[in-house]
Amino acid sequence: MAEKDGNKNTLLNQLNADEFFARGENPTKAVLFTKKSETPALWTRVAASFGGKMQFGEVRLEQVALMQQFGMTEDALPKVVAIRVNLDNSKQKVLYEGPNDFDKIREFLSDIAEGGPVVVELKKQVEVLQREAKGLKAELMHEHEKTSLAMAEAARTKLGQVGQVEAVRKELQFEIQQAREGEAAVKEEVEKLRKELEEKTRVLGEEKRSLEAQVQALKDVQQQQAMLLDSSNEQTFFASTLRPLRAVLFTTKSEIPQLWLDLAA
Repeated sequence: MAEKDGNKNTLLNQLNADEFFARGENPTKAVLFTKKSETPALWTRVAASFGGKMQFGEVRLEQVALMQQFGMTEDALPKVVAIRVNLDNSKQKVLYEGPNDFDKIREFLSDIAEGGPVVVELKKQVEVLQREAKGLKAELMHEHEKTSLAMAEAARTKLGQVGQVEAVRKELQFEIQQAREGEAAVKEEVEKLRKELEEKTRVLGEEKRSLEAQVQALKDVQQQQAMLLDSSNEQTFFASTLRPLRAVLFTTKSEIPQLWLDLAA
Protein backbone atom coordinates (compact mmCIF):
# COMPACT_ATOMS: atom_id res chain seq x y z
CA MET A 1 0.00 0.00 0.00
CA ALA A 2 1.44 3.36 -1.02
CA GLU A 3 0.38 6.73 0.43
CA LYS A 4 0.85 9.92 -1.62
CA ASP A 5 0.03 13.42 -0.28
CA GLY A 6 -2.54 12.09 2.19
CA ASN A 7 -4.17 9.73 -0.33
CA LYS A 8 -3.98 5.94 -0.15
CA ASN A 9 -3.45 4.26 -3.49
CA THR A 10 -4.10 0.64 -2.56
CA LEU A 11 -2.55 -2.20 -4.54
CA LEU A 12 -5.61 -4.44 -4.75
CA ASN A 13 -5.62 -8.22 -4.49
CA GLN A 14 -8.01 -10.97 -3.41
CA LEU A 15 -7.20 -10.38 0.26
CA ASN A 16 -8.02 -6.65 0.49
CA ALA A 17 -10.50 -6.10 -2.39
CA ASP A 18 -13.67 -6.68 -0.31
CA GLU A 19 -12.54 -4.19 2.34
CA PHE A 20 -11.61 -1.60 -0.32
CA PHE A 21 -14.95 -1.85 -2.14
CA ALA A 22 -17.01 -1.61 1.08
CA ARG A 23 -18.89 1.70 1.37
CA GLY A 24 -16.85 3.05 4.32
CA GLU A 25 -16.13 6.76 4.72
CA ASN A 26 -15.56 7.28 0.97
CA PRO A 27 -18.36 5.69 -1.09
CA THR A 28 -16.62 6.75 -4.33
CA LYS A 29 -13.68 4.63 -5.50
CA ALA A 30 -11.32 5.10 -8.44
CA VAL A 31 -9.43 2.06 -9.74
CA LEU A 32 -6.62 1.91 -12.31
CA PHE A 33 -6.15 -1.37 -14.21
CA THR A 34 -2.57 -1.48 -15.52
CA LYS A 35 0.11 -3.72 -17.02
CA LYS A 36 2.88 -1.76 -15.31
CA SER A 37 4.73 -3.13 -12.27
CA GLU A 38 4.92 0.33 -10.66
CA THR A 39 2.26 2.96 -10.01
CA PRO A 40 2.19 5.44 -12.96
CA ALA A 41 3.15 9.00 -12.05
CA LEU A 42 -0.06 10.29 -13.66
CA TRP A 43 -2.20 8.14 -11.33
CA THR A 44 -0.21 9.29 -8.28
CA ARG A 45 -0.74 12.91 -9.36
CA VAL A 46 -4.49 12.43 -9.87
CA ALA A 47 -4.84 10.76 -6.45
CA ALA A 48 -2.91 13.56 -4.73
CA SER A 49 -5.15 16.22 -6.29
CA PHE A 50 -8.25 14.93 -4.45
CA GLY A 51 -6.81 15.43 -0.97
CA GLY A 52 -8.30 12.27 0.52
CA LYS A 53 -11.86 12.87 -0.74
CA MET A 54 -11.87 9.64 -2.76
CA GLN A 55 -10.29 6.20 -2.40
CA PHE A 56 -7.80 5.19 -5.09
CA GLY A 57 -6.88 1.63 -5.96
CA GLU A 58 -4.70 -0.15 -8.48
CA VAL A 59 -5.13 -3.59 -10.06
CA ARG A 60 -2.12 -5.01 -11.84
CA LEU A 61 -2.15 -7.63 -14.58
CA GLU A 62 -1.21 -10.53 -12.33
CA GLN A 63 -4.44 -10.14 -10.32
CA VAL A 64 -6.33 -12.42 -12.71
CA ALA A 65 -9.49 -12.82 -10.58
CA LEU A 66 -9.99 -9.05 -10.20
CA MET A 67 -9.27 -8.53 -13.91
CA GLN A 68 -11.95 -11.08 -14.80
CA GLN A 69 -14.39 -9.63 -12.23
CA PHE A 70 -14.29 -6.27 -14.02
CA GLY A 71 -14.12 -7.78 -17.54
CA MET A 72 -10.63 -6.45 -18.25
CA THR A 73 -8.22 -7.94 -20.81
CA GLU A 74 -4.50 -7.27 -21.22
CA ASP A 75 -4.82 -5.62 -24.64
CA ALA A 76 -7.41 -3.14 -23.25
CA LEU A 77 -5.13 -1.76 -20.51
CA PRO A 78 -4.68 0.77 -19.07
CA LYS A 79 -8.26 1.52 -17.96
CA VAL A 80 -9.79 3.70 -15.22
CA VAL A 81 -13.06 2.67 -13.57
CA ALA A 82 -15.06 4.76 -11.09
CA ILE A 83 -17.27 2.90 -8.60
CA ARG A 84 -20.07 4.42 -6.50
CA VAL A 85 -21.01 2.20 -3.52
CA ASN A 86 -24.65 2.78 -2.54
CA LEU A 87 -26.13 2.49 0.95
CA ASP A 88 -27.34 -1.05 0.18
CA ASN A 89 -23.75 -1.93 -0.90
CA SER A 90 -24.78 -2.19 -4.56
CA LYS A 91 -22.19 -0.74 -6.93
CA GLN A 92 -22.43 1.58 -9.93
CA LYS A 93 -19.45 1.23 -12.28
CA VAL A 94 -18.53 3.84 -14.88
CA LEU A 95 -15.67 3.30 -17.35
CA TYR A 96 -13.50 6.29 -18.27
CA GLU A 97 -13.26 6.46 -22.06
CA GLY A 98 -11.14 9.57 -22.54
CA PRO A 99 -7.42 10.18 -23.15
CA ASN A 100 -4.61 9.65 -20.61
CA ASP A 101 -4.75 13.29 -19.61
CA PHE A 102 -4.62 14.61 -16.03
CA ASP A 103 -7.32 17.29 -16.44
CA LYS A 104 -9.72 14.96 -18.30
CA ILE A 105 -9.34 12.12 -15.78
CA ARG A 106 -9.72 14.47 -12.82
CA GLU A 107 -12.84 16.09 -14.33
CA PHE A 108 -14.37 12.65 -14.89
CA LEU A 109 -13.71 11.53 -11.29
CA SER A 110 -14.96 14.87 -9.88
CA ASP A 111 -18.23 14.48 -11.81
CA ILE A 112 -18.66 10.97 -10.41
CA ALA A 113 -17.92 12.11 -6.84
CA GLU A 114 -20.23 15.15 -6.97
CA GLY A 115 -23.13 14.03 -9.15
CA GLY A 116 -22.68 10.35 -9.92
CA PRO A 117 -23.05 8.55 -13.26
CA VAL A 118 -25.97 10.82 -14.27
CA VAL A 119 -23.70 13.86 -14.69
CA VAL A 120 -21.18 11.83 -16.73
CA GLU A 121 -23.95 10.56 -19.03
CA LEU A 122 -25.35 14.08 -19.52
CA LYS A 123 -21.91 15.34 -20.53
CA LYS A 124 -21.58 12.50 -23.01
CA GLN A 125 -24.91 13.44 -24.59
CA VAL A 126 -23.81 17.08 -24.94
CA GLU A 127 -20.53 16.00 -26.56
CA VAL A 128 -22.39 13.75 -29.02
CA LEU A 129 -24.73 16.60 -29.99
CA GLN A 130 -21.79 18.95 -30.49
CA ARG A 131 -19.99 16.43 -32.71
CA GLU A 132 -23.15 15.88 -34.77
CA ALA A 133 -23.60 19.63 -35.26
CA LYS A 134 -19.95 20.02 -36.28
CA GLY A 135 -20.23 17.14 -38.75
CA LEU A 136 -23.41 18.56 -40.27
CA LYS A 137 -21.79 21.98 -40.69
CA ALA A 138 -18.78 20.41 -42.48
CA GLU A 139 -21.08 18.40 -44.74
CA LEU A 140 -23.10 21.49 -45.66
CA MET A 141 -19.93 23.43 -46.48
CA HIS A 142 -18.72 20.57 -48.68
CA GLU A 143 -22.02 20.45 -50.54
CA HIS A 144 -21.91 24.22 -51.01
CA GLU A 145 -18.43 23.97 -52.54
CA LYS A 146 -19.54 21.19 -54.87
CA THR A 147 -22.54 23.26 -55.97
CA SER A 148 -20.34 26.29 -56.64
CA LEU A 149 -17.87 24.25 -58.74
CA ALA A 150 -20.67 22.64 -60.71
CA MET A 151 -22.26 26.00 -61.43
CA ALA A 152 -18.91 27.47 -62.59
CA GLU A 153 -18.30 24.53 -64.94
CA ALA A 154 -21.80 24.76 -66.34
CA ALA A 155 -21.31 28.48 -66.93
CA ARG A 156 -18.08 27.98 -68.85
CA THR A 157 -19.66 25.33 -71.08
CA LYS A 158 -22.77 27.33 -71.82
CA LEU A 159 -20.93 30.58 -72.49
CA GLY A 160 -18.84 28.75 -75.09
CA GLN A 161 -21.90 27.99 -77.17
CA VAL A 162 -22.04 30.65 -79.89
CA GLY A 163 -25.42 32.36 -80.24
CA GLN A 164 -26.78 31.12 -76.92
CA VAL A 165 -25.21 33.64 -74.55
CA GLU A 166 -28.51 35.27 -73.53
CA ALA A 167 -30.21 31.93 -72.97
CA VAL A 168 -27.27 30.80 -70.90
CA ARG A 169 -27.39 34.00 -68.85
CA LYS A 170 -31.05 33.55 -68.03
CA GLU A 171 -30.56 29.90 -67.21
CA LEU A 172 -27.65 30.72 -64.94
CA GLN A 173 -29.69 33.34 -63.15
CA PHE A 174 -32.37 30.75 -62.54
CA GLU A 175 -29.84 28.23 -61.24
CA ILE A 176 -28.20 30.84 -59.03
CA GLN A 177 -31.60 31.74 -57.59
CA GLN A 178 -32.30 28.09 -56.88
CA ALA A 179 -28.87 27.70 -55.26
CA ARG A 180 -29.48 30.75 -53.09
CA GLU A 181 -32.84 29.41 -52.03
CA GLY A 182 -31.26 26.07 -51.25
CA GLU A 183 -28.47 27.74 -49.29
CA ALA A 184 -31.01 29.79 -47.34
CA ALA A 185 -32.89 26.62 -46.46
CA VAL A 186 -29.67 24.96 -45.32
CA LYS A 187 -28.75 27.98 -43.17
CA GLU A 188 -32.22 27.92 -41.64
CA GLU A 189 -31.82 24.23 -40.81
CA VAL A 190 -28.37 24.81 -39.29
CA GLU A 191 -29.73 27.68 -37.18
CA LYS A 192 -32.59 25.48 -36.03
CA LEU A 193 -30.16 22.73 -35.03
CA ARG A 194 -27.96 25.27 -33.25
CA LYS A 195 -30.88 26.58 -31.21
CA GLU A 196 -31.96 23.03 -30.36
CA LEU A 197 -28.42 22.24 -29.23
CA GLU A 198 -28.28 25.40 -27.11
CA GLU A 199 -31.62 24.51 -25.53
CA LYS A 200 -30.52 20.95 -24.77
CA THR A 201 -27.25 22.25 -23.36
CA ARG A 202 -29.17 24.75 -21.19
CA VAL A 203 -31.54 22.05 -19.92
CA LEU A 204 -28.63 19.73 -19.18
CA GLY A 205 -26.88 22.55 -17.34
CA GLU A 206 -29.99 23.25 -15.25
CA GLU A 207 -30.32 19.56 -14.46
CA LYS A 208 -26.67 19.43 -13.38
CA ARG A 209 -27.08 22.54 -11.18
CA SER A 210 -30.25 21.03 -9.68
CA LEU A 211 -28.39 17.80 -8.91
CA GLU A 212 -25.51 19.74 -7.37
CA ALA A 213 -27.97 21.75 -5.24
CA GLN A 214 -29.69 18.55 -4.09
CA VAL A 215 -26.33 16.97 -3.23
CA GLN A 216 -25.28 20.08 -1.27
CA ALA A 217 -28.63 20.25 0.51
CA LEU A 218 -28.32 16.57 1.43
CA LYS A 219 -24.79 17.18 2.74
CA ASP A 220 -26.05 20.14 4.81
CA VAL A 221 -28.81 18.01 6.32
CA GLN A 222 -26.43 15.15 7.10
CA GLN A 223 -23.92 17.47 8.80
CA GLN A 224 -26.42 19.15 11.13
CA GLN A 225 -27.48 17.54 14.42
CA ALA A 226 -30.61 19.75 14.69
CA MET A 227 -32.16 22.10 12.19
CA LEU A 228 -35.16 24.38 11.68
CA LEU A 229 -37.53 22.79 9.18
CA ASP A 230 -39.39 24.78 6.56
CA SER A 231 -40.73 24.20 3.05
CA SER A 232 -37.26 24.63 1.52
CA ASN A 233 -35.52 21.79 3.42
CA GLU A 234 -38.35 19.55 4.65
CA GLN A 235 -38.16 17.11 1.72
CA THR A 236 -34.36 16.82 1.93
CA PHE A 237 -34.53 16.23 5.71
CA PHE A 238 -36.90 13.29 5.35
CA ALA A 239 -35.08 11.94 2.26
CA SER A 240 -31.69 11.69 4.00
CA THR A 241 -30.63 8.06 4.49
CA LEU A 242 -27.56 8.71 6.67
CA ARG A 243 -29.68 8.72 9.87
CA PRO A 244 -32.77 6.54 9.36
CA LEU A 245 -34.37 7.68 12.68
CA ARG A 246 -35.62 11.28 12.99
CA ALA A 247 -37.16 13.27 15.82
CA VAL A 248 -39.22 16.42 15.20
CA LEU A 249 -40.10 19.04 17.83
CA PHE A 250 -43.14 21.23 17.18
CA THR A 251 -42.72 24.51 19.11
CA THR A 252 -43.92 28.11 19.18
CA LYS A 253 -40.38 29.39 19.72
CA SER A 254 -38.48 31.09 16.90
CA GLU A 255 -35.19 29.39 17.79
CA ILE A 256 -34.26 25.77 18.59
CA PRO A 257 -34.55 25.26 22.40
CA GLN A 258 -31.25 24.49 24.13
CA LEU A 259 -32.73 21.30 25.60
CA TRP A 260 -33.46 20.03 22.05
CA LEU A 261 -29.93 20.93 20.92
CA ASP A 262 -28.49 19.04 23.92
CA LEU A 263 -30.58 15.96 23.08
CA ALA A 264 -29.50 16.10 19.42
CA ALA A 265 -25.85 16.32 20.38
